[in-house]
Amino acid sequence: MTESKRQNYSINPDDLPWEPWHLHIKGAPPNDAIPNAPEWDGEFGGWVKVLSTPENGDGWTFLIRHVPPPGKGIRYSGISRSREQSYCLIGARFASDGQRISLVGDYNFKQADIVHGGTAREEIVHFVHFDGDPDEVSLYEVVD
Repeated sequence: MTESKRQNYSINPDDLPWEPWHLHIKGAPPNDAIPNAPEWDGEFGGWVKVLSTPENGDGWTFLIRHVPPPGKGIRYSGISRSREQSYCLIGARFASDGQRISLVGDYNFKQADIVHGGTAREEIVHFVHFDGDPDEVSLYEVVD
């Protein structure tokens, strides 16, 4: 019997720091270089908490957080580089026509190589699992 690389473990996400998402997501801009971002001293942009990596599981698992500046939105798009499953924990995101894409309690599944995106007008947090590489970001900007 071969030994699996999976191990049982438990993590309290409150014990993990929010890391700038560009450290783990290809194409994601650093939070201090987001296009159209206003001068503001608060925390905004993309953040992750790494829950699992390919070394200790199958793929990547994150808490992913987007925080727009007050009164603004963050528009983003990217391509899924592997199958992706996500569950919305906080907030909502919308399509460019205003149609809701994801709301608290919604589960989403995307196949690999699917272009997707939306606009966050409030803080949003998703639990996301990628069975391989994470998304590759192609657009991430602050909008009115």
